[in-house]
Amino acid sequence: LRKELGFVSASYFDRCFKNESSFDIVLSAKFGGFGRRGNISDKDVRRVRQLLESFGIASKGDYPYTMLSQGQKQRVLLARALMAPPKLLILDEPLNGLDIYARDFFLNTLTEIADATDVTIIYVTHYTEEILSDVFDKCLLLRNGRIYAKGSLKELFTSEKISSFLRYPVNIQRDEEDYIRLSMEDENVDGRTKLESDSVTSQRILLKSFVIDQLGVDESDILEYVDDGVSGTHFKRNGFQQLQEDMKSGQIGCVVVKDFSRFGRDYLTVS
Repeated sequence: LRKELGFVSASYFDRCFKNESSFDIVLSAKFGGFGRRGNISDKDVRRVRQLLESFGIASKGDYPYTMLSQGQKQRVLLARALMAPPKLLILDEPLNGLDIYARDFFLNTLTEIADATDVTIIYVTHYTEEILSDVFDKCLLLRNGRIYAKGSLKELFTSEKISSFLRYPVNIQRDEEDYIRLSMEDENVDGRTKLESDSVTSQRILLKSFVIDQLGVDESDILEYVDDGVSGTHFKRNGFQQLQEDMKSGQIGCVVVKDFSRFGRDYLTVS
């Protein structure tokens, strides 16, 4: 049964692997456990190398587990999970601790696996943005270790049902590609929805404080571009579109961002 089950969980395997090489970790899946417990064929060696190559970590084959970055560890564990190959793949919060590039790489790889194989995938997560609607069609909501609701994604992921599940008012949005986005509904004391979300208000305070106090910019010279309550997965946002136009016209000569994902989560795809 173990050989038919692929399992990815950094929190679990971080306690199991230390000095084992990436190659040996992937190979161990052949035996349904840890270490080498039987004969190894040339076909097995080729399979391991193929998996490491496909995940962009062929050069890390001899590296001990503890010397890998978190993203590289997840790739090794995913390669291990696919060694058999499995009939069931369980991914336990696989994006924890990953940077934006590693997250995108993992999710894109997961989509390719779903398209190319018949493997059943169980994905455990706390974040709606990790739920790929082109990969998953069913959902199980858990609260306090008990099943709260189960059904199709489209049936369960509505603002009304998720608000009831979280016991807090939220808004569920889907973009053109059916990307699921969850946001908190900001409310005034009297229960009415605010005209502007708290996140935008707080960001404005921080940004103005910086450019006025640190850069000496006059407040009257500040231009503001706001996209509130709009999915950040694409660039079809009014505020961002205006920002682009002002950059093209020369009003803006330099843009500083925390990371490129601030422009939009599809920045890797559009380069």
